[in-house]
Parts: sequence; C-alpha cells; structure tokens
Amino acid sequence: LGYLAGAAYRVGAEGAEEFGEPFSPEKDFGELLGHTIYFYAKDTGAPVEYVAPEFALKADEIPKVIPRFEEITAKSHGTSLWWLEYGGRLDTIHDTEAIKWELWKVTYGVWDYLKNSGKFPEMANKTLEWVGAIPGKRESRRFEGDYMISQSDVIGQKRHRDAVAFGGWAVDLHPADGVYSEHAGCVQFHSKGVYQIPYRCMYSRNISNLFTAGRTISASHIAFGSTRVMMTTAHSAQAVGMAATICHENGSLPRDLLEEQTMQTLQTRLLRTGQYLPFVQIDDEADLARKARVEVSSERPLDSLPQSDKTAPMNAARALLMPAEKGAVPAFTFWFNVAQDTEIVFQLRTSERLGNYTPDTILAEKKCAVSAGSGVPVTVDFDRTLDQAQYLFACVMPCEGVEMILSDELISAVMSVAHIADPKVAKNAVQHPPEGSGFDSFEFWIPQRRPGGQLPAVEINPPVHAFGKEQLQTNVTRPLISSNTWVAANEDPNPTVTLRWDKVQTIRKIVLHFDVDWDHAMESVQFGHFDRAMPFCVKSFRLTDAEGTLLSQVGDNHHGRVEIILDTAIQTDGLKLEIHGTHGSPAAVNAIKVYG
Repeated sequence: LGYLAGAAYRVGAEGAEEFGEPFSPEKDFGELLGHTIYFYAKDTGAPVEYVAPEFALKADEIPKVIPRFEEITAKSHGTSLWWLEYGGRLDTIHDTEAIKWELWKVTYGVWDYLKNSGKFPEMANKTLEWVGAIPGKRESRRFEGDYMISQSDVIGQKRHRDAVAFGGWAVDLHPADGVYSEHAGCVQFHSKGVYQIPYRCMYSRNISNLFTAGRTISASHIAFGSTRVMMTTAHSAQAVGMAATICHENGSLPRDLLEEQTMQTLQTRLLRTGQYLPFVQIDDEADLARKARVEVSSERPLDSLPQSDKTAPMNAARALLMPAEKGAVPAFTFWFNVAQDTEIVFQLRTSERLGNYTPDTILAEKKCAVSAGSGVPVTVDFDRTLDQAQYLFACVMPCEGVEMILSDELISAVMSVAHIADPKVAKNAVQHPPEGSGFDSFEFWIPQRRPGGQLPAVEINPPVHAFGKEQLQTNVTRPLISSNTWVAANEDPNPTVTLRWDKVQTIRKIVLHFDVDWDHAMESVQFGHFDRAMPFCVKSFRLTDAEGTLLSQVGDNHHGRVEIILDTAIQTDGLKLEIHGTHGSPAAVNAIKVYG
C-alpha cells in the first residue's frame, strides 16, 4: 500500500558513511535478509518411514550444498533451524513464491538427511508433523519517515522527545545467501541496554496521511537488524494504533502529533495501556491513585533468602541483582560448600548508565579467605554508599572447588544472573566486536531460565526496604531503577492494598498491574516453558470500595494488566484490593491506576 501510494522507501543496505554506521555489511555478505521457514517434528512411539518428495534435496546432497550442515542434529527442528533461510539475493517481495519453493526443497531435504542418512538412528520414530506454507519474511522495503533510526541510536541508546516504543534485540544481520552461505547464519552484536524508538519513524515523510509500523518503519538496514523482531514490531504497531485513534478524534494528520502537548497525550495513552516507554517520565494527571494515601497490610523486607538443598558450581561468576536504597550498601552473607581452603573474590558492581543491567562498573572488591567445609558462611561488607537508589550486582567470582548454596524462594524484582554465554545468541561470555565496528566490548551477565537460575541463599544486613507502598505510586509499572513493586511479607495471611482520598471521588475504571515476570518471558511454544503460570502473578483477588461493596472478584488470573471498567461510575473515598492467592511467590503489585 505504501509503495502504491508513492511513499519514499529504501531496499538494501546503506553505505557506512550515510548514517555513520561502521557495521555496514561488505558486498559478499549481501544487503538483504532472506525468508525462512519452520517445521515441527513429532515422536510417534513407533518407527516411521520417510520418502522425500521429488523436488527435495537428497540426503547425500546436504553436506555438499549446505556449508553449515554439521549444525543439523537430531534436535534440529522448529526454531533451532531458523537459519534455513533463502532469498536475500532475490526480490524479497515479488519472488516470494520462488523463495518458498526453494525453502521447501531445503526443508524436506533436511528431513530426508535426518531420517535417511543413517547418521541419526534416534530419529527412527519421528515424523514430520508440520511444515510452514508461508515463509517468514525478514526484510523487504523500509519506508522513510521524518527520522531514520540508525546504528548510533541503538548502540548509543539515544533519547528522543517523541519516544513511543523501544527495542532491545541485538543488531542481527544474516548473510543474503542464507542457508547456502559460507558465512555464519547470523552476525549479531548487542547494545548495553534497551533503546527508544521515536514516533517520527512511524509515518511517511512524503505521504501526509500514511502510518508505517512493524518491519516497515523508518530505519537503516543496520538498525532494522534490531527493530525487525516480532515483539519490537508489536510495540510500534501499538503506538501507531493509538496515534491513528488520536488523529481520527482530532481530524489531524500523523505529523501533527509531534506538537508537544499532543505528543504527551499519545505517550500518556500508551502508558495507560501498558506500553513501556523507557525513561519517558509523564505524570498522568487523570490517575486518581496518584492523589490517594496508600496503606498496605505488610511489606516484604529484602533481608534473607533461606538455604535449600540446591547448589551451583562456581565455575562461572554469579551475581544477585537487586534494588538498593540510597545510602550505605548492606553486608551480604552467602553460604558455600568448599572442597579445600581457598580465597573467594566478591565484587560490587553497577551499570555505567543508570537503567541498564550490564555490570560494567566495579564499585568495590573484597577477597575473603575461606576454610574447607559444607555450608560455610561468608560475610562481605563492601563499605560503600550510594548517592541514589539503583540496581546493584553482588557478584561472586569464579572459584574452583566451590559451590554456592541456593534458595528455593523467588521474589519479584530480584534475580540471579551469571557471567556465561547464551549459545542461542553468542559463542562467548564477552562480546568482542570487530575493531571499528561501532560496538562496545563488554561482559554478558544473563539469567538462566527456570527451573535453573535460582536465587542464592543470602542474608542482607541491614535489610533493604525496596518493596514499600511508595513503589505503587511511581511513573513506571515494572522494575527499572527501583523495584516499582510492592511485595507483601511472606507471613501476611491477607495481603491488602488500600487507597484513601480526603474527599469522595468519581471512579469508573481501575487498572491493576501485576508482576508476570519481566525477566523470564514465556517463549515460543517451540521452546517450551517450565512454568504453567508466572509464579509472581496474582491469581485471585477481590476489589471493593470504601463501604465494602464488591467491584470485582477474580479467581484464576494470569494477566499482568487487569482492567476493570464499571458499568456505572461510583462515588467513594476509598478502594481496597485483597489478594487471596498467587501462582507461587509472595503477593506483588506493580501499580494501581484509577480513573473517573
């Protein structure tokens, strides 16, 4: 539609000099990402024969034509074969049918290789359950807006007055030859944190009433390598949908929304729907909860995590990532199983840029002599103070013959990370970009997906008060620089949040923000997921007004954002939220929003 309307667009890669993008690809790598296709396999419990269709690559051809054929294993199906990609040298718009048939040729041939090459006897009972009929299109046209996001926006995490979405994926480029390329299936490098995407990227610069969203936003080929992924494209689509609504209401055009007050209206409405806009600070004047007095039944101090029978070998550095208060940093006591007398090194780290979660700044280091034994406690006092609240990493560095004792308890806004590589996205625990590429070299400290990644057993003295009632009235509804989360005490039998006003309010809508775990996404069904439900999420609750009149009662909630719209507006000077159960962890609430 944009093309037929005459909207200015780009195809392929820009030269390095146009936007100052040193990562611009060489010619042999190619300028377009191709299409890909997925397939599912199923274990039938009995041997299944497979006869490949005539058009498929034959099993004995696979090692000859696919340079990375050794990466094909018995576990290779679904998302693990994302690199079955083709078409970057063709017209990715008009040649889609030809690209699809080539991908089918490869896919059915790969299955022939798995079933009939004789190298994978464990595949005997597997059958080809499903093959995609429509290839996934990675790249085609990108339409030009009033601003084109580029490599420096992503890596430099530039701030924009008109930020309406964000991204965080690596700059992830694939060779144009795809599955037939001698290059690795992808070349990707990360920023140290998330970045804003401005509204000016989401409408055409020369067609006055045309929005663009998703893969088609105004981005250079390099920045597109990050903005193109599905959850990021969903954010821009959400922004465009809301912007189109405002244009319809006001009889305005997309560019008109850049006016300061109108842009704040757009950003405020996005925030109300749950859109996250990093570092956009807007007070929602219509939110009555910001004017209320908040009372809570209890508060969970961050004081201790009890020991369990689980341990983690200290063959890699591990850290407790936690919100900390302004002032003195507390002392930490960890427990270890120690094979022989040794020395354990502890580091207190933070991020150079507030709001990032890359522990690239060492605030203090302590070395502790430790005797051999089981359940050995080690207390470390870093003797540091903080000039503002922020997230800290209490790091335990690698130590041979030592195991860290873990806890079974989980708490909202607190997590465990390790200095390791995620094999899905990196081959090394340190990012080593090519010299002159424009990317930073830094360490990866990442969470491990459950059931792994337990928090360390720890005592924190004095306790950190990071989960109080004041966290319910911040501008952010997820952990960022503070926890932005109220957590009830473990022993609280009836966790309750009460809002009170000095005078009667007219209330029509209440929005509850619960913790569905910002750190462990429920990933694609092709990966599977350990949790049946996110353990931090409030499962059952009851909401009443000041007189005890029931407004809403839910018994099996799984949502992070629960919007309660009353049939008729009520008059009251108070609201009470009673939490009757969660999916496993202590009750937690990120925010309560109230509107007339």
